[in-house]
Parts: sequence; structure tokens; C-alpha cells
Amino acid sequence: MEGLTTLQAKQKLLQILDEYRYLNRKQPLRHRHLYVKSIWALELLVYLYGLFLILDFTIISQNAESLTVGIFLLALPLRYIYYKANRSKFQWEIFDDRINKIYNLVSEIREGEDMSDMTLRYMNDTIVEVCRDGNWVKLPSVILLEGDLVALRPGMYLPAEAYGLDGHFKDRVLMAFEILPHFESTDLLEAKQKVHFVLRASPLKILLQKLLADRGAKKKKTATFFIICLKKANKVLIWLFLGVLVGDFVFAGIWAGTRDVKYVKILLNSAFLFVFITIVILPSLLHLLTCWGNALLWCICQSLDQEKALPRRQRYTKHLDPIIRNTHGRNVNLFETQHLADKAHSEFENEEMISLFPPVGIFECFSICRSFLIGGLQRDHNILDLLNNATVMSFIDKDGIISENARFPDEVIVMSSEEGIIALDLAHQSPLDIQFGNCDQDQVMFIGNTWEAYVDSLKPLGLATLVSKNPRIDDNCKKLVNLNDDHPKLITTGELFFLRPKDEIEIFEECACIIGKSIGFTDDAIKEYKYHCTLWSTWRPDDTESLHDISYRRINKKNILKNDFALSDYIDQRISQAKRISAIQERLLRPCHLLTNIIEKDGDLQVFSQGNPKVVLQNCKYFWNGSTLQPLEEDDLQHLNTALLQWIADDYDAFAFSYKPLISEEIEMAITDRGILENIDETTREALQAVQRGHIFLGVIAITNHPKEEANHFIEDVFTAGIRFVIFSEGNLLETKAFGDDLGLYTAWNSCISLRAGADKAEEQALNQDGMKVLPQGIEEIKTRLDEYNDNVPLLVSMFSDSSKPAILEMVKIYQQHGEVAIVLGDCLHAQNMSIYQIADISIGVKTQPCGFCSSCYGYRLNYKHTPGPLESACEKLISLPCTFTLGLDKPLYVVLQVIKEARKFMANIQNGLLFAVTMYISFTILSFILLAFGLPPFVTLLQCSYISFIIIPALTLSFLSTPSEPEIMKKLPIKEDILEIIESDTFFMNHIIRIIYFIAILIQMHVWGLSIIIENQAFYKWTDSGDKILNVQVCNFWYAVFLITIYSSGYINSSQSWFQVRPINGLWYAAVFILGWVMAFVIVVIYLGVYIEFVHFKDYLGKSWYVYLTIFFECILSFFILELLNVGTLHLLKRIQKTIDAYFQTKLGVYSPK
Repeated sequence: MEGLTTLQAKQKLLQILDEYRYLNRKQPLRHRHLYVKSIWALELLVYLYGLFLILDFTIISQNAESLTVGIFLLALPLRYIYYKANRSKFQWEIFDDRINKIYNLVSEIREGEDMSDMTLRYMNDTIVEVCRDGNWVKLPSVILLEGDLVALRPGMYLPAEAYGLDGHFKDRVLMAFEILPHFESTDLLEAKQKVHFVLRASPLKILLQKLLADRGAKKKKTATFFIICLKKANKVLIWLFLGVLVGDFVFAGIWAGTRDVKYVKILLNSAFLFVFITIVILPSLLHLLTCWGNALLWCICQSLDQEKALPRRQRYTKHLDPIIRNTHGRNVNLFETQHLADKAHSEFENEEMISLFPPVGIFECFSICRSFLIGGLQRDHNILDLLNNATVMSFIDKDGIISENARFPDEVIVMSSEEGIIALDLAHQSPLDIQFGNCDQDQVMFIGNTWEAYVDSLKPLGLATLVSKNPRIDDNCKKLVNLNDDHPKLITTGELFFLRPKDEIEIFEECACIIGKSIGFTDDAIKEYKYHCTLWSTWRPDDTESLHDISYRRINKKNILKNDFALSDYIDQRISQAKRISAIQERLLRPCHLLTNIIEKDGDLQVFSQGNPKVVLQNCKYFWNGSTLQPLEEDDLQHLNTALLQWIADDYDAFAFSYKPLISEEIEMAITDRGILENIDETTREALQAVQRGHIFLGVIAITNHPKEEANHFIEDVFTAGIRFVIFSEGNLLETKAFGDDLGLYTAWNSCISLRAGADKAEEQALNQDGMKVLPQGIEEIKTRLDEYNDNVPLLVSMFSDSSKPAILEMVKIYQQHGEVAIVLGDCLHAQNMSIYQIADISIGVKTQPCGFCSSCYGYRLNYKHTPGPLESACEKLISLPCTFTLGLDKPLYVVLQVIKEARKFMANIQNGLLFAVTMYISFTILSFILLAFGLPPFVTLLQCSYISFIIIPALTLSFLSTPSEPEIMKKLPIKEDILEIIESDTFFMNHIIRIIYFIAILIQMHVWGLSIIIENQAFYKWTDSGDKILNVQVCNFWYAVFLITIYSSGYINSSQSWFQVRPINGLWYAAVFILGWVMAFVIVVIYLGVYIEFVHFKDYLGKSWYVYLTIFFECILSFFILELLNVGTLHLLKRIQKTIDAYFQTKLGVYSPK
């Protein structure tokens, strides 16, 4: 059976994408407001009042103010007609835009792709063998199609249902993501034989269908602190304004009944207009602020997806540029990047990404904001609130995301005649510098100049790393000679070698030849050496003879190490601790492979062996000390074994090198006669095995996977921001803790949980005083511990080992069920990540650079020249469809924190703006109610009321968005729902009640003083017919109210700080609105003087009342200081709240944690 051709696959992919673009547009959309539900009954009263004002102009008063305000109120329902005609499209627009990009990539396919020359390391199961155009190639499994012919090894899976064609799974169906089981056989080839399948469904189709269904589903997720507060405030404000409105009508009726005033005349009082405007404007203002903030953040996210560069002055990675890319062609100091990372960490708090307007596409931002305003802001799209309240940041993949995507040599051990073991540390260049061509490929160098004193000891080791070859999967028995008893006649020995468990052979997949170049060898020098073949043998230790036990026994026997008892005690302690960890014991009992490379130079044969230090040392009699050969004594082995044990405890992979000159003519004949290698007899095998014995020990290399340069500072800043850093590792407990230690995470007690039940027997024995396990294992135990025992330790740890993707998915759900807002970061090529991205609150896909093969030693190395093809790029974009945004190869992790910082800044500005708006509207509503209750004239006219309510207060509120972030904004911990009960909220509410009372008191005082000057008898009926006398007072009231509003607004900018702390206000938009508000108020005053009031009367009024306004002006200045004192009180309250939250955040003690 033949598979699909490239052309057929392209047509099928385009057909599927076309189908789901159509289904996406036809999918019904949910239109609802996230914060404020419909209050149509109250809005209906507003429209009736607008109709009343128009009728008043037409029939009764013919007042132009009534007509203007009435028309404006009746125009408000027109927005619903606009909303109905223009339904929100953002829900499918963003999906459609991403599908179009995938469609364009697929359309570019001209020839088949093959990813066989690259590796994704621990994500290699996402790439499968598929038959395309009659050839077997490797492609991402998610991009396969129905009818594709694929080949799987046991342990692999497919993201869609497939039908078995042969092997032990013949005529059986492999379900989606079901792992292909091993064939029960003692023979390795039989147990891991390939099984061919034909796909019965397209993974792409299944994933798109699931994504659309999930997007349309109604999901219940964590309620953020902002939403909880708004829901409570909504009820209070609605009842408050309803009470005030009823009171206004009651007092209007009382005055109409007791005094000779028409009820219609009283209804023209601005007290009613303030209430009606507030009912409409507050929810609309809230929605506008949140929609605009979300639109800004979505613009940034889309610019990150499209990898656009922001303007230089607003560049969000400006302070990280030296880390991202250095000057081309410059020889970079390896320690300079760490210095730059420290500098970026220190400058992070002072950088701003955006202000009031986005750095890219202002019209695009308006379009997104319009979609949110029309269709309602869905919870999943409210990234402003979610990023602001994020409490957990979890990394579901490691390589290339939080760690480097390549493993590098980290330490070298050679021997010296005088000093014994010499350990030399190595440093390597950043993979990003390698990728962008800013340094030599895989640049590695020794730390310091100490290594120069041991260059004679290092030279043989460097030569061995350069001439030794790692096996390749296509090696035959002439290249890789199998000296083991299993399948000695097999031709494809390379395939047999790579069928071994990965943890046995992974040291032979790494590139270490760069060490030889660092020592001084050149490519021309290596050309003199001719490679013949590699001998492969395996040593299988038993439980009674392992490096662990040998080292422990020898140390106790001697009880000294270079006469340093302190060091000896330390080693005893380390080994005793290590013996309790079963992962180390299992690692020490793995089969050890020895590869011996036969090299020819100038007609002479030489042998270089590499492999596990355990088996290499067993085959060595001497060591090279830099000048002569010395016997390898017991003390030397003791020191080496101790150092190797420490490497194992630190999760280093070590491989040793040895050398031997070859003078046997029999061996020379065997390796030159290919027929002998195809049919090795017992005598030849013994002769070849003898070649691997009696070697000269050259040294040991430790190789490891380091965190990214900025990872440690990044994690520190994540914890400082009150976000718990969590890493999910597929490795065991030892590997996870070792890597966590490199990241700077806490690795002592209560630090790591296995997500596989019964994963570590040693950990099961860790019990507390009540006989219960200290830490649960597996998802079910975690749920039981949280739900039945109320032990929250699983929510506090930062490391999870043995993490499969389904287990990670369940853990993210557990976080959300317990009030956490989870950010998830993962790779863009792992198909199973897609379901996790869908369920997470914020998901971020990270593009990683794959590794290729070294042309010299065939080991894995950073494939910095790799250019992804259309299928690979389409696969990345497909899996990241549910993601909020993606990070490109050149984007550091700090971009994530920078986006969170911008979200916090905008949310803080929105909250301050809303508090200011609510304070002002409540103040004017209550002020007008009090004046009406006491029978006093209105504070302002209808037009002046409209200006204050519709223009000056909303404009100042919107201008708050341009306020720079607070210096400590990334040191404030988010407030979770379960902490609300212990927060002292009474002080906070009392603070704002004092502001409202003081504001009302000053305005009432001014109004009463103004009335006392112009009206002798202040009876209620007098002010209705007093002509322009009342207008004189109202114009001055209006001007003063605008002045006081602007003064009050300054107390809400960065309200967690005070002017006494020399707080700068450098928001240009706020300053512009501040000044423009006064200018427009002055224009309105001039209009009143020219139309309604005679200037002579107004001048006379000012002459009588100048002392009043001078006094109130000083009161206004005094109010500024009172506001600052209240801000100081607010600041102390917020600090107490933060200390309380920090105490909860820092604790690692659960109910059953103590031992």
C-alpha cells in the first residue's frame, strides 16, 4: 500500500482549512457583557426623561438646554441599533486570521519536506515516519492526513485513530494518543519492531473541530479579584442610585404639593439628570476602559505573533537587546552575557512598553476595541484581567524554553602526576548568539587560565573527542561492529544500537568535539586521521557490583582523601544521601556501552574508546599525566569514582575517553577485510574484544543541559511578582530536582511531586508523625489530599516530575478549581500541548530551535542554520492556535513579564480611573439630592451637568490610562478570592467616604454662600423665577466644580503613592485633558455670559463674592493636602494587605507536611 503524494497532501490540507474557515464564520457567537449585565429597565427611565426634556422645550419652557440634553439622551439607544447591525467578530476574526496564515504556508508547498536531519530531543515522539511520494520521511504527526501510511515504534503514538497493517498490532485500531505497546519478547528486535499503520482520520481535522467546539462551549473558570469586586459594587451602586432617584421624586412631590411650584418645573432640576446620566455612563465607562485596555494588549500579542519590531522608543526588549543579539562578527566574552542579564534584570522595572496608544496599528486597535464594545468582552479574551491576576506560571516543556535547546560540556577531568584529579570548568556561548552568527559555532571555552597549565594532559583528550565517531542509525556491520551476543550477524547494527533505551545511549548522541577545537586542534590537523570502524560491546552490572557500592566501600576502607578529613566526611554524607534515592541506584545499574574507534594515521592504527566511565575505567591500566604514563592505582580510582558519583547526583551525563596503540596484524586484516566483519567468528570476536582492553585513561567529560541565561533572574522576578513558578518535567525525581537546583528553585522538603503514582519507592517511605506520606504521588492522590484533607501543599510546590501531558492537563484544571489563574508556556510543535493551551487561562507558545547532527562526530549540536519549511511552520501555528501569543526564537522570557507588567499597569490605571469616576458621580448625585431635599436651587444647569458628566469626568478617567506604571508594580502580589475574607476593607471604604463627604461639603458651602449674596429670601419658590441671579451662582459653581474635579483627579493617579514621596505625574494625556477641561469650561462660561447673563450683573456678583471664592480657593488647596494624607493611609493599608498575602504565598507548610 502506498502513501499520499505531496500534491495530494497539500490539496487535502487546503480542503480541511477551507472547511473550518467556513465553519468558524458560521459558528454562533455568544454576546454578553462580562462585568455589567443589562440594566434596560433603568435605561428606559433615562430615555423617558430625555423625551420629557424635549416635550418641555416644545410645549412649556422652550429652553434650548432642555432640547439639547433631551436629544442627546434619546440618541443613546441608537448604539443598540449599531450593535445589532455590527455583531462582534473578534471571536472568529483572530481564529480566522491565524487559519489564513496556515493556509498561506500550505499554499507555498512545492516539494516534499523531511525532518530526518534534526531532532527535538525529548519531543521526538511528535515526529513520525510517513510515506510521501514513495519515500519514507519524518514529519510532525499533527500535520498528517487520512490515508497516510506511517511507521511507529512501540512507545510512540498518533494524534488520530489509525489501523494496524502488520506486526503485533495487525488488524487492530490504535486510538488517538494511545501509546503503541511493546511486543512481549526477550528479543529486542522483536519487542521494538516497527508497525505500519494507515490513518483513518486527519489529526488536523480533529484538532480544529475540538478547538471550535471548545471555543463555543460555556466554561466556568476562576473569578478574578477585579470581577468579584465589580459584582459586589454593582449591587451597591444600583441600590444607591435607585434610592436617590426615588428620594428625588418624593421630595419633588413634597415641594410641589406644599408650595406653589409646578411639578414639571421641579423635574428640570439637575438632580434627576445626574442620576440618569450616572446609570448610563458608569457601566459604559467601565466597559470602554476594559475594552480599550484589552485591545491594546491584543495588539501587542498580535505583534509578537507576527514578529513585528516596535518603534525604538517603545521597544519592549530595548534593555534586552545586548542579550538577544550582539554586534555581528564581534568576539563575545562568555561572561559578558551574564553581566548583561544582570543589567536587564535591574532595568526591567523602569521600562515601559506602551502608553495610552498601542505601538503598532492604531486602527487595528480601534477595530478590536469596537468588537469588544459591540459583542461584549468574553472572559477568555479579557487578557488584561487574566494577566493582571495571574498566580501560577507553569512550563509544560523544558528544552529550548526555560533551558537551552542543546546540551554542552560543563566540566572536564584529567589526571596529573602531582595533583591527581584535575577538574576544569567550561562555559559556552548563548545559543541565540550562535543562531544569529555572532560567534563561532558552539563556542566553548575554559573558565579562567588554569587550564593552560594542564594543556599537555588535555591534548590527548581533545584529540580523542575529535576523531571519535558516534553511531548513526544507518550504520551497517562494517561501520559499527557488534561484539555482543545479541544479533551478531545483523547487518543494520546502527538500527539495533538505537533501539536501546534512550537513557543508555544518550551520551553517544552528544557532540563533544568542540573541546578539541578549544584546546587548539584545527580541521586541517584532523584530516590526517582516517576512520575505519567502531567496535561496540556492552557491560551489564549486577546489584552487587556497581560504582555506587564500590566507591562507598573504598572510601570507608581508606577513610581519607588526600588527608582531608573534612572533605572525606562531606563525601560520606553525599554518598549516604544519594543511597536513599532509588533513581541514582537505578542509573548506576544501567547497562554500559563501550564504543572503540579504530583510526589510522601514517599507516599506523590507533584505538580511541569512549563510553560510560564505569566500563572505560575497568578497561584501563594506565593514565596519561601530561608527560608520562602512570599505573592507575586504587587511590586514583577512588578519587575518580567519588567525583563521578557527585556528577550523577547532580544529574550530569559523563563519558570517558581512553587510548591504545594497535600493532596486531590480525586486527588490521580484520578491519580491512569487510567480509570478516560481516561474518565474525569466535576467534575474531575475542581478538576485537581484546582491542578494547588495556587502555590508557585520558579523561572524563560531563555534559548537561543548562537553563537559559536569563532563567534565574526571570524566575526570581516571577516569584517577586507573586506568581508561583512551576515546571513540569518528564524526567524522574533526581533529574527534576537537579535541574530545579540549576534554576535556583527550592529543592529541599516539599519541593517536588511525582505525577505518576508509585513513581519512586524511596519517596513513598517519607512519612510524617501521623504515618501519612508527606507528599502525594499521582493526580488521584493530589485530588484526595486537596479535597478530603484540605492540604494545599500540591499547590505550593514548584516542581513536578514524571509529568505526562494528560497529567499536566489535569494539574492545570486542579489549579483553576482552587482559584488560581494559570499561565502556561510550552513548545509549538508538541501536539498534546494543544489541549493544555485550550484549558489554560493564558497560554503562550514558544518556538524552539531544533538540533542537527555534527558533521565531525555525528552527535547532536545546535542546528543554527535550520530554516523551517512550510509544513513545519504550519504545524507550529496550528498547535499554537489557542495561544494568546507566541514567542519567536529571538524573544527572551522577559517579554512575558513585560506583558504582565503592562497588564498590571493598565489594570491599576483602570481601577484608579473607575474609583475617581464613581467618587465623582456619587458625590454630584448625593449633592444634588441634598439640595433638592432642602429646597435649594440646583447646583448647576442641565447643560453644565451634561458637560461635567459626559465630558470632563470621562475624559479625565480615560486619560488615566497614560499614567506610567508604579515603581513597585511588579512586586505586588495578586489578590485571590480566598484571601478576600481576611483583607481589611472597611478602612479602604472609609477612606473614599471621607473623600466624598469633603467634596460635597465644599461644594454645598460654596453654593449656599453664593445664594446668600444674591437672594434675600431663600424660599423654594423664589429661585424658579429669579432670572439670571441664579445663573450667576451656577456659572461660578460650574467653574469651581471643574477646578475641584481636576484637583481631585490628581489624588487618584498612582493612588498607592503620595506626593510626599515625590511622585512624578508625567502622563502627557492627563496633563492635556487637565488643561483642556479648564479651557472648555471657560468657553462655556463665556457662552453663558454672552447668551443668558448680562455681564454687568455678573461683574457685580463677583464684586460682592470675591472673598467667598478666595476662601474656597484656599480650601481647595487644603483639599489637595487632605487627599495626599488619605493616599498615605491607603498606602499603609495596601502594604498591610501585601504582607498578609505574602505570608500565604511564602509558606510551604501544609497540613501533613511535617515529618
